[in-house]
Amino acid sequence: MKILFFTFFFTVYSFLASSEIVNDVITNNNKRISKESIISLGSIKLGIDYDQSDLNAVLKNLYKTDFFSDIKISIENNKMIIYVDENKIIQTIKIEGIKSKTIQKSILDQLQLKNRSPFVEYKVKQDLSRIRNSLSESGYYFSKVEISVEENNNDTVNLIYYIDLGEKAKISRI
Repeated sequence: MKILFFTFFFTVYSFLASSEIVNDVITNNNKRISKESIISLGSIKLGIDYDQSDLNAVLKNLYKTDFFSDIKISIENNKMIIYVDENKIIQTIKIEGIKSKTIQKSILDQLQLKNRSPFVEYKVKQDLSRIRNSLSESGYYFSKVEISVEENNNDTVNLIYYIDLGEKAKISRI
């Protein structure tokens, strides 16, 4: 019985794990990032036999760049076809509600997202958390932080952090 099961499993797996030699790459929907950059970022090599695990590695390499919100890869007739949706680019990051340039600079230095970097939602949430933690460590326990995302016509966004520091907590006596 076990031999029959392993024979069946091996036969099915060998059909699913088929591979194909890639001689060309076709990219679709890329606007800012060139085909050559996608090939380089994905570590794609022509003339190589690609199976599903190799395609997964290419996919992982491309997602690591944060340039893309969605990627689909397929191989047809020895051509790797890559469809991408590019993330918007951050045009500017502004902080409003804080007059102190020192505090503004300190906050901006802690952010993962910078001007001209890809706009990634989860990194915005991480940056909000960083700002709140930084303000708490500075004694602003009741500060309020909100964000506004302004979309521009050229696939860019402006991030505006609205910060109300509130009162700074002070220890008057011990």
